[in-house]
Amino acid sequence: MLNERFIELLSKQLSSEISEEEFKEFQQLLAADELNRKLYKFFKDFWKQKDQHYFNSELLFSKIKSRIGDDRKPEK
Repeated sequence: MLNERFIELLSKQLSSEISEEEFKEFQQLLAADELNRKLYKFFKDFWKQKDQHYFNSELLFSKIKSRIGDDRKPEK
């Protein structure tokens, strides 16, 4: 059964909102339970993909804005 405290700390860790004391507690929960370690790895990897997707979306949007800006320049 998943520990609600682990889930709370996991979400704080992934969002970089975990305090030093909470991080120590989180580390203890990871050390004590293999399922917690597996879940942490799964969600950490998922979180990275989400961040990468967001980064790629921002890059694409930036390129589109740049192209639109280039298209609006008057021809000489």
